[in-house]
Amino acid sequence: MKKLLSLILVLTAILTLTACSNINEDEETLKRQACALIEKSLILNNIYWGKGLSPLPGEQKLSYDHNYSKADVSQVEKYGITNMQTLKEYTQGVYTQNECDNIFGTYLTQSSYTGTFGEYTYTEVYTRYLSDMSGDLFVREKKDDLIGDSIVEYDYDSVRIKKIKRNTVEFEIDVTVKNSDDETGYRETLPLQMRKENGSFRLNTPTYCVYDKR
Repeated sequence: MKKLLSLILVLTAILTLTACSNINEDEETLKRQACALIEKSLILNNIYWGKGLSPLPGEQKLSYDHNYSKADVSQVEKYGITNMQTLKEYTQGVYTQNECDNIFGTYLTQSSYTGTFGEYTYTEVYTRYLSDMSGDLFVREKKDDLIGDSIVEYDYDSVRIKKIKRNTVEFEIDVTVKNSDDETGYRETLPLQMRKENGSFRLNTPTYCVYDKR
């Protein structure tokens, strides 16, 4: 009897968890949610993968690493981003925890590569942003720009739901990708994924595109 009761409790727990993770929204609601998340992600595309925040003019350097200058957050204040903490919070409102861990580990956490040149040892820091004790954002003046001069136009009316599985929605959107040498650009389909975490949807894939007309 005890074994049967234990089995029933286990099955009940599994069914409860499964029910909580199921997506009950209709397709139109999912499309609207997908479009809203894409729209919110656009500023992050620039912050993390594009040109990034500009350094403020002057000599406001990070005390423990002079490769970093204080970032001009006036560019993103309208999004509520004013320092390291609010940048993280905005990102967490757009991306899943797993994706945030990847982004923060790559762009916001101090990491370094140590190498040698002859008898000298050097360290390269790849992190794009760091903060001081007050939490202010500092940006590395020499930073990679993955997006470059790519210009992306998202056709929000084209969003299509492809698959729904437990707490994950796979969808796609048509985009037009241009650059300064190609004002017409080309059309392609961007596959994306969003996931329901703690009752809210978050993107589980980045939304940026890089011009690559071949």
